[in-house]
Amino acid sequence: MTDFQTGMNAYKSGDYVQAIRVFEELAEQDNTSAQYALGCMYDRGTGTPRDSKEAFNWYLEAASKGHALAQHSFGAMLYEGQDAIQDYEEGAKWIHKAATQGIALAQFNLGTMYFNGQGVGQDKFRAVSWYQRAANSGLANAQHNLALAYHFGDGVVLDYSKSEKWFRKAGEQGHVDAQYNLGFMYRNGDVVLQDFKEAVNWYRKAAEQGYVKAQFNLSLMYNGGEGVPQSYEEAANWYSKAAKQGHAGAQHNLALMYCEGEGLPKDYGLAINWLRLAAEQGLAAAQSDLGVMYENGFGVESNTVLSHMWGNIAGSNGSELGAENRKRLEPTMSQSQIVQAQNLAKKLIQIHG
Repeated sequence: MTDFQTGMNAYKSGDYVQAIRVFEELAEQDNTSAQYALGCMYDRGTGTPRDSKEAFNWYLEAASKGHALAQHSFGAMLYEGQDAIQDYEEGAKWIHKAATQGIALAQFNLGTMYFNGQGVGQDKFRAVSWYQRAANSGLANAQHNLALAYHFGDGVVLDYSKSEKWFRKAGEQGHVDAQYNLGFMYRNGDVVLQDFKEAVNWYRKAAEQGYVKAQFNLSLMYNGGEGVPQSYEEAANWYSKAAKQGHAGAQHNLALMYCEGEGLPKDYGLAINWLRLAAEQGLAAAQSDLGVMYENGFGVESNTVLSHMWGNIAGSNGSELGAENRKRLEPTMSQSQIVQAQNLAKKLIQIHG
């Protein structure tokens, strides 16, 4: 007689056709594990064209007989409206069934539902209770959200030590947001004892996963020699990584390093490129500096109109230096040049906001 393990062995070996044949035979015999396995295969399109209706039906078959994982998957399909009629309340009911059977992901999702009040009445205390259960089971996302709850006193009494504890547990599992938050906490020292070395440790973990804010903050620490030996080269390296991901502050700081030749060869042309990218994102400091570059002809042909334009835009974004540069240029410009610069500034503001 065919058993479930035969189907699993076929699945693990990549023989999906055989796996489906075995699971279908068992599913017709009301084997809930086989029904759930079929639901997963149809849901993911593994060994068969993806078919959400088949997945929905097999999940329901298993869920109605008490299969916890199927209850969660069925509830998630209802909740997300994935090729089914979206029904938050019905989805929450099924996810609750799975959560009470100890499925950590269901507990986490139910906690999020209570936190946001979607599918259930908002109740942050219940949210924290479910996050706690999932966190105790080792689910990193739940550990992170529980840490946030303790950090802000949301649904629980504010407790920074518990916040740090749960951020750390999540961070040790590679949760990038938790790693960044730990770095931020240790660098600022507002709610934990300031420790630059610990901050660098956690920022680096997040930065190596491509987390752009961690890359930028790690750059700042290398630039200032906080928790690490001061190194313009390392600062430039991490600024570059963050800049390539579109971080305006990193783009601006990288441009300044190219201007000064700190950590990399002096190159006004590259400085102009990075300043322009940061300026077009609305960073006032970059807009002001770009105006200075055009005024002095650093990396570009000297152009008073464009210098005035960028000073004007920077001033409108709150840069006193940009506004001062614009005013300083005006006595050297004709009225037509000033009008031209003003019109260009208006157009650029309309384009980039």
